[in-house]
Amino acid sequence: MTKLFVYGTLKRGYYNWERILKDRSQLVGEATSTDAAFAMYDAESFPILAADPDGDRVIGDVFEVDDEVLARCDSLEGHPHWYCREEREFTLDGGDRVTAWVYLIPTERVTGMPRVDASRQFLEWDKFKIGDQVVNAISPSAVGTVVNPRPKPGFVKVRFEGHGADGICLPLDQVEWYYGDDEDEDDEATL
Repeated sequence: MTKLFVYGTLKRGYYNWERILKDRSQLVGEATSTDAAFAMYDAESFPILAADPDGDRVIGDVFEVDDEVLARCDSLEGHPHWYCREEREFTLDGGDRVTAWVYLIPTERVTGMPRVDASRQFLEWDKFKIGDQVVNAISPSAVGTVVNPRPKPGFVKVRFEGHGADGICLPLDQVEWYYGDDEDEDDEATL
């Protein structure tokens, strides 16, 4: 088994945890990075973490996963072409230290993205903020209307009922497509 630190949609209760980690991994515990060496960026519906020697500590969950689950996470995160999986040290809530893999993006890919403020001395991504609504998770079987098929390369923007009018930007590999029967109908996607 391999330890994996997650900080975004793979955390407990979020849609990728539901799809990939729930019932297929063992929670080790909530953890904080031992070193203040990270910067977090807002990519609309998920966070992006980059190494930053002048950065902050990050909070997330540590799971034990087998090779098959790790491969699914690698695929989701685009390792090694988008994110790169690196080993770092994390401190569990009880004080024990563990070494775990974490997905980091090369810093040149975050140019122009808004940086998440570490106002509490820690970086923590704990909610979707969609318009004025705060949503903790979207069901993995939710069906939504495609509002922008390519807001940026590799992503689609989908509006889910009750989750704001602007839509949520999702990686293309996380959705299944259902196309309208004619030009007047909106295309639909489901997680």
